[in-house]
Amino acid sequence: MFSFFKNQQEKVVEQQFKLWYKACMLFIEDKKILDNPRPKVGSCLFFIGSLDYLCQNNQIDDLKFAKLCKSLLPKSIYQPWLVSSLIISFYVKNIKTKFALEANLEGGKQIYAFLNKKNTMSPYVFSTLVEEWADNPDLGPEEISLFTES
Repeated sequence: MFSFFKNQQEKVVEQQFKLWYKACMLFIEDKKILDNPRPKVGSCLFFIGSLDYLCQNNQIDDLKFAKLCKSLLPKSIYQPWLVSSLIISFYVKNIKTKFALEANLEGGKQIYAFLNKKNTMSPYVFSTLVEEWADNPDLGPEEISLFTES
């Protein structure tokens, strides 16, 4: 029975995240903006932060959290190597640049506000962040550290 309950928790996370992702992406008029390095990495970290929030609130362990990130983020935008690299750098190696930390925490903060009806416009916040990141579309030396050996 315990394993059934765990599977139910994962399904809840999966359903909540899929709705959250769709709501956020509704406000992105031109999806090609996510082809730029900074918006792509920032949005990936934002959604990883959203999933982190959901998993923590549903007592889902770190391994399943990582698997959910890889399975729920669309591979057409967020290639598996990118998701894996960011999870390893951010959560395992503890490389938390200002940009990465802000994007990740904002994902958790906004999904919390949205699910708890504190801010029904939280998905719109995602689009404003993406536009802000697109103003400076390339990753700087600090952000490149997310992808280098340390």
